[in-house]
Amino acid sequence: MARRIESSNESAMLDAYLTFLKTWPDSHIVRKHGVVIAQSVTHEALKYFHSRDAPSLKEWNAQLKARGINPGTSADLSVAAMFVALTLHESRRS
Repeated sequence: MARRIESSNESAMLDAYLTFLKTWPDSHIVRKHGVVIAQSVTHEALKYFHSRDAPSLKEWNAQLKARGINPGTSADLSVAAMFVALTLHESRRS
């Protein structure tokens, strides 16, 4: 049985990342590899958004890396979104 993402923070981060990646072509990929490759990654991300299968996600990530594809903009936006969410959460606790 495949392991699914369990931690709420990990799940939220994955949601943000895959949402950015499945919604718009990643601009870093567009700059490095062109819009066609970026759009193919966007279409692939939609499948992983629904599955959440950790081994498959790791394999897909390894395949992207092997091809020199780095969805850096989506990753950066995800980190920024998580930073804002955690900052707001902490400020409400104070």
